[in-house]
Amino acid sequence: MIVPGGNHEAVLKTKGEPLGIIKAFAELQKKNPSRERTLFSVCTGAFLLAQQGILAGQCATTHMDYM
Repeated sequence: MIVPGGNHEAVLKTKGEPLGIIKAFAELQKKNPSRERTLFSVCTGAFLLAQQGILAGQCATTHMDYM
């Protein structure tokens, strides 16, 4: 799954989609670890992954204007 950047502020404010889709996709890996899945974010898409707890304990980068 590719999570693009942009419009992250509105999504985080409303807790709207694609947050639910991202979380559900990440949970698939936990349910069946033998079927590896890739979750990739671009630029500020990392904020959406972080909101769902996917980046907990991980290192990540995003756009330089959002340090």
